[in-house]
Amino acid sequence: MKMAAVLERAKTMKWQELSGEERYRVVELVRKGEVSITELCQTFGVSRQTLYRALEAADQAAVEALGAQ
Repeated sequence: MKMAAVLERAKTMKWQELSGEERYRVVELVRKGEVSITELCQTFGVSRQTLYRALEAADQAAVEALGAQ
C-alpha cells in the first residue's frame, strides 16, 4: 500500500484498526520526515507515547529479523 493511501485511509480509521503493514508505513513516514509525530497523533487520535512505542517496536522487530538464524 502506498504512503498516500495509508494517510488517506487513516483519516477514517483509528490506530487500532490499521493493519500491521499500514502501521509499518506510518513508521516509515515518520522516519523519512514526511510527516511529523504531532500530525500523526492528531490524525489517529493517539498519544505521542503510542507512536514512539510503535517506532521502538519496529526497531526491535528489525533487530530480531536480522539476528542469527
